[in-house]
Amino acid sequence: MRIFLHTYIVFIFCGCVNKSETRSKTNISSPWTEVQKQKYFSEKFAFRYGWGDGYFQNDTAETFLHFLKTHYPEVKSYHFHDAFLYALQEPYIDTTHIDSSKEWLRLVVTESFSNPYCFVLEKRNGKAYFTTKVTDGIGGQYTGNLRFSWTWTYEEKTYDSLFAQLQSLKFWHLPILDTSCHGGTDGSRWTIEAVELGKYQYIQRWSPEHCGDSLTYRLGQFGVQLKKLSRMDAIINAATTKNGG
Repeated sequence: MRIFLHTYIVFIFCGCVNKSETRSKTNISSPWTEVQKQKYFSEKFAFRYGWGDGYFQNDTAETFLHFLKTHYPEVKSYHFHDAFLYALQEPYIDTTHIDSSKEWLRLVVTESFSNPYCFVLEKRNGKAYFTTKVTDGIGGQYTGNLRFSWTWTYEEKTYDSLFAQLQSLKFWHLPILDTSCHGGTDGSRWTIEAVELGKYQYIQRWSPEHCGDSLTYRLGQFGVQLKKLSRMDAIINAATTKNGG
């Protein structure tokens, strides 16, 4: 009887493990297509999520966090809750496995009363690729959806020169936040991420052109330089004029 009981317990235990494994495998990928996911985000979250609205609410079907966990369970990032990245159709960096061959930089800017945008600079195949993306959201209020995206190609030295400037700011050793700046209600939130030969860094700054220490101010100037390089204002103005908006 004891032997039978022991066998039965082992059988039940194995059955539970198998069911657990099955559930885990079923959660590996979402049955939705990428188009369906984007549509759902647009309808449910794009005009609701701003600087923190709902990021850390309880994990229910009404939160962006739940949406991301359900449909992108493969995402392994310290910052996967950020809805602005999703709206900009930007990848979440896998912080558990940094690509040692990747040379890449991303700046995401969300301003109180302006469209969120990002600059992505990457070096590959002997070229520098500079991508700009802009949503139709309002940074302090909601993410919106991707509206504009374009990429310029430059010589490799453009990337090297910009990255050298970033390194001169001791970027790899900067803290996530500048504690000398306490933020505000009107301004801009900057998120800078970079990957370089297996290293990864993530920092956030509040209106760095005006608030923070000397290194933060120089980061602000670096961002202004990227904005000029992107020709963002001219392109958006041209597109708005052409569309009669």
